[in-house]
Amino acid sequence: MKEYITDEELVGQLQKSFEPKLFALLSERYEKKIVAQCRTYVKDEDTAKDLAQDVFVKLFLKISMYKGDAKFSSWLYTITNNTCLDYLRKNSKHLHTEISNELADKLEEISEFDEEVPEEVSIEILQQLLEQIPPQDKMILMLKYKEHLSLKEIQETMGIGESAVKMRLKRAREKVTKLHKQAGC
Repeated sequence: MKEYITDEELVGQLQKSFEPKLFALLSERYEKKIVAQCRTYVKDEDTAKDLAQDVFVKLFLKISMYKGDAKFSSWLYTITNNTCLDYLRKNSKHLHTEISNELADKLEEISEFDEEVPEEVSIEILQQLLEQIPPQDKMILMLKYKEHLSLKEIQETMGIGESAVKMRLKRAREKVTKLHKQAGC
């Protein structure tokens, strides 16, 4: 076996004959990224780790479904986002999500966003505004500005066309801007 094996090669080997060591290697590669992505949906570290564990259980159960049409990481991010969104839907009455400071910082840095949202908007206010938009809007903003995915990768992750990605990003930014203006901040 060569020294470094790509994700796609690793998944291919796992699909042929499941070896726990190979799954462990794949899990190790993505554990921190998946926990960090889950943390963007929920503030609590333990809940983020539980969600990440759920993602890896789903990965274990669905590994045979990966067809290689998209990058493995995009496919895994799709599972992660869907797992987190399912959690938020089930717990939305009792749970107020907070967007990480990192995402808020990224959104403030984006020139398109800066044109729409005045510079005096604090991170705290931006977090409050982001909490008020639907999970799908938060997800697309996180994929673009926190995960730094390209439009093509977002398209693959969300299973929508490029024009839909652009429109959803535009609408999500507009919702945050509108909420800001309504709040009179």
